[in-house]
Amino acid sequence: MALHHTLRELLAQVGPSVLTDAGGLRGALDDYLHEGEAAPAEITMIEGAVRHGALPRLLGLLDNHADPGGALSEAGRQLADQSGYDEMGARWAVAALGYALGRIDETLVTAAYGDYRTRQRTRDAAPPPPPPPDPTPPSPPQAAAPVTVRPPATAIQPETPATSDPDLSNRDGSGRRPRRVAAVLAALVLVGGIIAVAAMLGDGDNEGPSADRTGATDPATSQPDDRGSSPSDPTSATPSGDTTTPAETSSYVAFASRAGGTSRIKVLDVVAGTSRSVTAEGQATEPSVSADGQTVAFILATDEGKRVAISRGTEAPRLLDVGREPSDPAISPDGTTVAYVTATAGGRDVSVRSLAGTSAQVIAGGSSDEFDPTWSRDGSSIAYVLTGSAQDSIVVVDATSGEERSRTTTLGHARSPALSPAGDKVAYIAVDQGNSDVIVTSLGESDASAGANVSQSSDTEVAVVWLADGRLATSAPNRGIVSISESSATPEVLTTTVADSL
Repeated sequence: MALHHTLRELLAQVGPSVLTDAGGLRGALDDYLHEGEAAPAEITMIEGAVRHGALPRLLGLLDNHADPGGALSEAGRQLADQSGYDEMGARWAVAALGYALGRIDETLVTAAYGDYRTRQRTRDAAPPPPPPPDPTPPSPPQAAAPVTVRPPATAIQPETPATSDPDLSNRDGSGRRPRRVAAVLAALVLVGGIIAVAAMLGDGDNEGPSADRTGATDPATSQPDDRGSSPSDPTSATPSGDTTTPAETSSYVAFASRAGGTSRIKVLDVVAGTSRSVTAEGQATEPSVSADGQTVAFILATDEGKRVAISRGTEAPRLLDVGREPSDPAISPDGTTVAYVTATAGGRDVSVRSLAGTSAQVIAGGSSDEFDPTWSRDGSSIAYVLTGSAQDSIVVVDATSGEERSRTTTLGHARSPALSPAGDKVAYIAVDQGNSDVIVTSLGESDASAGANVSQSSDTEVAVVWLADGRLATSAPNRGIVSISESSATPEVLTTTVADSL
């Protein structure tokens, strides 16, 4: 029996609530399926689709009259960006869940599965990639260069000329965007990627105005830097607060977009309203940017696979081989260190790697999945999501040692955690009982119900970030990106482009 038929039968017996709990769904499928009836990789993708909120995203698109095929493509792409799954496989997993709920026709599921299996057979037949080059011998010690103090953010200018962007000037004051089906479908084709910290611009060509902690080196990620030009090496490899960080009111944000088949990264200065582009050959997704707006980390997918890419200023990306299925890169505020997620035999782990070195340290690993790392504003801590059977936790650890500092219980399953500038609160997207909302709670809170739901609409929220000035930026598939505050009832439109990722 096909797995999507099994899912539908399972829902008929236990109810659709099983699709809100990734761990519970995995356990139910393990009990329900006969041995060998479904490939473990396919069950993992189904579980991951639930864990990453792909089903609410699909239903939100369908509820707003999106074409089912287009909705599947968009939801599958976003799942692949978040999880590192093959995009064809991610699309099939979303289609199977949609079929189980009676929202997707079986012909679409069958076609998606055929595309996925064709991709798998093609990859299996391909010759293995060449081995990585031998590590470059270490250079002789160099005299320490004098430290140059950067000017404040108000004096920093974009590295490429910027012009006015109509997306940012076209704000209607209501914080809402008219829901026209044609506009939704067109924007879904154009928009892609994960914005690391806050806002998203339109896709025009003109630039405009964004656990077990081992404490040991991970041999799988101790590989040399491989390709691309190398950005300027940071003066310090310590993931700690940078005393030359721009003014607290500055906000640089990065986002990925696609236009005319071209994938690109942009960096936006939210305060100045200017932006610059980062050139990348391949599919660029999931970017994050340092506090000074200069260093960007993102996932770059090419024919050779996915890698973490690092770009400083206008320099071409430097590609890092960090392990299997890398995802969720997060650059430190001072731009010297990158945190990221890789797949292991036991799940997914969070590692950190200095850009001045070639080895990595696992700071969150074990039998559960850990993902979505994010940095505190001073760079001393990293927060990530730790999966649970019925609900997740947001764990904050020391960025150097991996020692746990706090653990916050979340409402249902969580993604996209964001630490407040003061470091006393955490915002996250809660996926619970089919809903997807923005929750703000005190750091270390053990009572999941104590958090405040600050969602400003009925849209399916998919990402949240905390801006330096204390506002939250949130994104929904059919509304675009807005900024809100915990006390404000009126969101401010950051872009008029429909997007479903931050």
